[in-house]
Amino acid sequence: MKLTNDGWLHRDEQLVVFFGHRQIDRAQLQELFPELQWATLEQVHSPTVIVADPTQERRGDAHFTNSSRLGLIIKTADCLPVMLASDRGQVAAIHAGWRGVTTDIVTNAVRHLLRLTEKAPLRAWIGPHIQWESFEVGEDVLDLLRHAFLRASPQGQFETICKLHPRDPKKRFVNLTAIVRAQLQAHDVMIVDEVTADTKTTPTLASYRRDGQSAGRNLSFIARL
Repeated sequence: MKLTNDGWLHRDEQLVVFFGHRQIDRAQLQELFPELQWATLEQVHSPTVIVADPTQERRGDAHFTNSSRLGLIIKTADCLPVMLASDRGQVAAIHAGWRGVTTDIVTNAVRHLLRLTEKAPLRAWIGPHIQWESFEVGEDVLDLLRHAFLRASPQGQFETICKLHPRDPKKRFVNLTAIVRAQLQAHDVMIVDEVTADTKTTPTLASYRRDGQSAGRNLSFIARL
């Protein structure tokens, strides 16, 4: 992906994928991409996948469409924005926080697109999110993440994507990205690109763990052209 002053951009003849910095709002998105309309979600950390609707903000954490020039927006502040594109024209945008990861929002969206497209190949782009050096969890969340990882990769070694906390033996740092990668790869989704910037330590990106309620949000989208 190409890094610009506004964020990370992939554009070709069929698609545009964009992961924005924290200062980019809806009005600026419209200025940057005047040819597009927009659909957003009321994100609730759920496993729910819905049809994108530009006329209303429906509740869910992934939406999809085969309409052209409709940008599917996802708002994040440490969670993973994951964009999917099928060779048959369907695209989807996923909001994957740790709660969504543990309830298989990524897997659900992938399976939905595979059903719609008769298992046509899928590609994925992963946007900026909290990296494992910053993502510390307690034992309860750790157990949920372990189960999510092993559902996607039954032969995987969960211990290889965890690190001990230097001060609290009841906590671990977890590579959330590795779990999402495993969920995608379990369905042969090709990961085209991944932004490795850590939202918590990158000032130009919104981070709830760093800034709490004042964090703002990073806006990302995928659209067919």
